[in-house]
Amino acid sequence: MVSFAASKSMAVMSTMFPHKNVHKETWHSPDSTTASQIDHVLASSNNFNCINDIRSYREYDVNTDHCLIMMKLHQRIKCTAKKQQIRYEQWNTEGLKTEEMVTKFSEKFHELVINGTVGEAMVTSESRWRCFKVGLAQTANEVCGEKARHPRNYWFDEQCVQAIQKRNEKRLMWIS
Repeated sequence: MVSFAASKSMAVMSTMFPHKNVHKETWHSPDSTTASQIDHVLASSNNFNCINDIRSYREYDVNTDHCLIMMKLHQRIKCTAKKQQIRYEQWNTEGLKTEEMVTKFSEKFHELVINGTVGEAMVTSESRWRCFKVGLAQTANEVCGEKARHPRNYWFDEQCVQAIQKRNEKRLMWIS
């Protein structure tokens, strides 16, 4: 078995952990006088660092003269790269609360989609949907405009900057 494990770049893992002999024995003879370690665990060489412990458990009845072997394993999982999130356009719809903007929006949308200036023949339902989607996006960009984005740390204002400057000045005074 050792030559097989070496040829496949594997490691025999049952004997390397410190345990009492009772917990190393994996087979008991039918007359209960002889015990031996004949069951082993093979692990590939690139994963054998993940195995924390191996021992036999005599108390579990598995209906054979062999003992149950348990292995404690700590698997390290590789992190995958995060997928970049798709940034969807957000339009400033606050202006659509006025009647003037609503009429301007509907006239522009009617001009683009209903009159067919988007540039696609509306034969199938998919082409109609694409025409509607493109027309809606163009109209929203022209009439409403893009929504202003908040900076990531919107709470970090001038007061925070001043507090940090004061802290740094006091630290420099304390050091010198």
